[in-house]
Amino acid sequence: MKIYFGCSTSQFLKYQEYYLAIRDFLVEEGHILTRDWLGIYRDALLNHPEKLLISSDHGPEKVYQLATKAFYEAEVLIAEDTVSSFSNGHLMTLALQRKMPVLVLHIQGKKKTYLKKSFIQGIKSDYLEIKQYDLSTYKQIIRTFLKKYEDSFIRHRFHLVIDEVERKYLDWAQFNRKKSRTQMIREGIRKLMTEDEAYDNYLSNPNKSFRNEN
Repeated sequence: MKIYFGCSTSQFLKYQEYYLAIRDFLVEEGHILTRDWLGIYRDALLNHPEKLLISSDHGPEKVYQLATKAFYEAEVLIAEDTVSSFSNGHLMTLALQRKMPVLVLHIQGKKKTYLKKSFIQGIKSDYLEIKQYDLSTYKQIIRTFLKKYEDSFIRHRFHLVIDEVERKYLDWAQFNRKKSRTQMIREGIRKLMTEDEAYDNYLSNPNKSFRNEN
């Protein structure tokens, strides 16, 4: 898949192990990073960060142009947001407006907030997932996310047969919840997906076929 991976350069040395582990895993899995700035500037970020500040190629306007161009080429956005940044937040907003799947990653126990829940947790979207991870779980979390949203832009139409009991509820919900029948059915399926641990296990296992689950 074509992926835009973002993380903050603030406190980079503190969290470099996590950022680089995610970046390297995505590349090893055969995905395309539409802007692989971590790969390009790895040495400078680790050893000579001051050199990145003196080149006109790294001015804010140029960086913004490169980042947004790469973002619009991507199919999904993965944001390591343990250290929040305006750039991550801006791209998350653009992604959700475009119904682009977004995975937000926080290192287990490292996200610092003054409130019990962060601002982003108030966003209700079928395309947003927020996960805590460590170096033993990030691969499974990323695999699950990418497999779930593989070819997510494809739409399917099929004939659905339901009982009168179910139709009555959908008619009632359409009037009282102000949601279409399609919305109600999709929300029900999304809820089942979110709560189904067996499905998550299937998604995280690259060699497992859904035909031999049982």
